[in-house]
Formats: sequence, C-alpha cells, structure tokens
Amino acid sequence: MGLKKLARKKIYSNEIYLNSKLTIDLSITKVYVIADVPYEENHWTRVFKFNDQLYVARCTQTKSPSKVLNVIIESNKKHDPSVEDRILDTLRYELGLDETMKALKREAKKDLLIDLAVRNNPGFRIFANVNAIEVVILTMISQNTSFFSYLELATNFVKTYGEAVPWDKKLRLFPTNEVIANMKVEDWKKIGLSYKAKYLANLTEEDLVNIETFAYYPILKRGLAKLKEIKGIGDYTARCLTTYHSRRYEYPIYDTYVQEVLQHKYGVQGFNNMRNYDNWIGKKWKKDPALILHALMQDYLPAFLKTRDYE
Repeated sequence: MGLKKLARKKIYSNEIYLNSKLTIDLSITKVYVIADVPYEENHWTRVFKFNDQLYVARCTQTKSPSKVLNVIIESNKKHDPSVEDRILDTLRYELGLDETMKALKREAKKDLLIDLAVRNNPGFRIFANVNAIEVVILTMISQNTSFFSYLELATNFVKTYGEAVPWDKKLRLFPTNEVIANMKVEDWKKIGLSYKAKYLANLTEEDLVNIETFAYYPILKRGLAKLKEIKGIGDYTARCLTTYHSRRYEYPIYDTYVQEVLQHKYGVQGFNNMRNYDNWIGKKWKKDPALILHALMQDYLPAFLKTRDYE
C-alpha cells in the first residue's frame, strides 16, 4: 500500500511488509525485552524521533508464527524515505529477522531439553532494543522487582518524562539522554522507585555516552568490565545490555530466575561467583550461550511468572 494521508488523525501512514529468514512469533513473552509491547500480545510498537520529527512504527502479525510481518509507519508530516529505511532496518535488528539461530539448532540436536524448548516455542527469538540507554535504564529499574511491578514503574517513567505522540496520547518517546542526565533523586522517586533512585540519579551525560561505547567494545569481556565501572551498573545490567541491545551472546545473565531454570533442567544447585558460572556455561555451550539459555528461559517462563518475582 502506498503513502496516504489519514485526514481524521492528521497523520501520514505507510504500510510495508517485512520478511523474516526464519519463522517468527511476535507473541512470545518479552520479559527481558524493553519496548512498548503489552504482555504476550502479537505486536511490537516503537516510537522514534529523527530530525525533530516523531515517528511511530507498529509491527503486527496476522498469523503466528510466520515469516511475514506487517509494519505501519506513522508521522504527522510527510515521510522522509531515508528515515523509513532506517526505521525498517531498526525493526529488522530488534526483531532478529536476519538471525540464523545456528548455535541453537546445533545444540538442539544434542540436548533433548533444548530441542523441546525450541519445539515448544516455534518462531522463538531474542528480541532486542537498538537504544542502549533504554535497555540500561529499564534494566536497572527492573532489578529486585516483580515483573508486573516493573512494567508499572517503566510505564510511569516513560509517561512522566517522555515526549507524547501528538496523534496517539498513549504513546511516548523514551526520555532523552539530556532529560535522564538531569534527573534528581526526587524525580526518580516520583515514578515509585525507592533505593534505586539514587543510582539512577548518579548517571551523568558522560556515563550515558560511555554506555553506548562500551556496549560495542571490540573485546566483549573488557567492554563488560568498563560498563561495571559506571556506578550503579553491575554484572546483571551489563550483560543485559550486551545481550538484549548489542546481540552479543557470549556472556548470559545470571539471576534467581536463571538459577531456577538451570536447577530445574540440569540439577545445578547454584554458583558462588560469576567466574564459576561462566566456566560452567562455557563448558556446556561453547557458542552463543546467552541465546541458548534464553530459549530455555522462554520455555520455563509461564510457570515462573505465576509464582515468583525476578531480579
């Protein structure tokens, strides 16, 4: 469908179809993913700003799983074709449309538990987020918080400090680096945070720039070490960033949920430190362990959400 003007909403809308190399299921639970996507719904909605112009990309799926996604890009001005291309490239990246899942397929042939996880979740993906700051801020908010409490806090944050989309007041642009760097402890407490407010308030503009730099550090282990030098960022947040932003799957996250999954599926009782955890993971899965672990997490997740909080 071509470009058309929707007079009633005073926006321009362009409908485009995206194809995936492998089948994909947008309804897969997105617990560790940061995006404006309601729980277990089959769409992916994102707000972007380019050249002072807001855009909304609404990605949906009429049949799940499938290789076809429908994207509607909206703005209140005529679209710049180069911006549309950039948005589509971003969606391809965030939704993993070009991933091959080679490591996951290889391990599924050797491990029945992984094979079952893949079979139980056709169209499985790690959904990512191209905005490094968004991942870090919302990951910090999520720690030691139940999933649904986290969703409420995240919504409060974006609603309070993000720019509203004029033609859809329910949507907001994620707060800018400038806004985040200038927020005080009291500002963070307004959204319902307690002790984490002081850590988020300590983030400076330099810290935010460094976060984006270290997420793509050539040697990932050094990048993780650099990230952890930023006050308030520990192993969990740093690894979330490299996995769910940078799509670098060498160092998976570790929290109470991961421990429960490993205990349930492999009888692992726990790890005293991250070195022991990484050694076990490295021996178990030599390639893309974060991707493989996420597949197991996805398979175990529904029962977990009914009974536990996660860090």
